[in-house]
Amino acid sequence: MTYPKGTASPSKTTSASDTASTTDMTEEAVEVEAEVEAGDAAGAAASETTTTSTTSTSTVDPNTQQKIDSIKNVASTIRDVSASIRDTVRALRETGAIDELIAAVHEATITMRDTTIEISKISRDLKEKGMIKDTAKTLDETVAAANEAAESFRQTVEDIKEAAPQTAEVIKKARERVKTKKDNR
Repeated sequence: MTYPKGTASPSKTTSASDTASTTDMTEEAVEVEAEVEAGDAAGAAASETTTTSTTSTSTVDPNTQQKIDSIKNVASTIRDVSASIRDTVRALRETGAIDELIAAVHEATITMRDTTIEISKISRDLKEKGMIKDTAKTLDETVAAANEAAESFRQTVEDIKEAAPQTAEVIKKARERVKTKKDNR
């Protein structure tokens, strides 16, 4: 490639302090000059964009930076907890604790199944023997007898009031005193 008059080739313009090799700089300079010579505006714009993006600096709002730091902390915590869980699961597996837990749950499940089957059988037997109906019938009879006894007692109290009005009044006052003492406690 030829260079315009008065222009030195890239290999001649490099100084000893440049860190890039002369070959790399020569190739880069040749590409940039080729784009400019060809009149490729898009290529020149891309080259300028690359240059400006590397030199531009952006400032971050303190609130945004705080949120970013918070997210980084959460991510770090998640990593730490994940590693801890992984280590715990590995230790549980190696010690056989998981196997013991699974065996215990299995045994408990079998026991619950067997107990449920037994209760079902007992309930069925009681129903077939009529025990449930007899128990309910006996309970109804007991409630009816208790109601009769309560009615009889009320009637007896009424008879006592009629036969001995003064005694009934004394009992009433005594009941009120007991009630007042209970309320004051």
